[in-house]
Amino acid sequence: MRAVAFVALGALLLISLPVDSEAKELKKPLCDMCVTVIGTVKKAIDDGEDVPAAVEKFCNEEVPEVLSGMCVKLVAKNLKFIIEKLKIHETPEDICSSLSLCRIRL
Repeated sequence: MRAVAFVALGALLLISLPVDSEAKELKKPLCDMCVTVIGTVKKAIDDGEDVPAAVEKFCNEEVPEVLSGMCVKLVAKNLKFIIEKLKIHETPEDICSSLSLCRIRL
């Protein structure tokens, strides 16, 4: 009886899952921050701005204080990779998935 209830619950959960493409992304706590900071890097590049300065400004002004240092370090450590991926038009979501900050459900 428990097995039947478990299977039924699993089926209900599968039926209730969203199907649109945006809902396929399962976000870890840092995923939103990563996607936004990658957008900041892209905008800085497109506008010819100093990328590290733009990132530091974003991380210090837009990210909760407890995460601002991590934000700056994350981008500094991965900046070359991020720029290479942006040059080939990879999305911020895909870049963040490559950095293991976002997961894509298959």
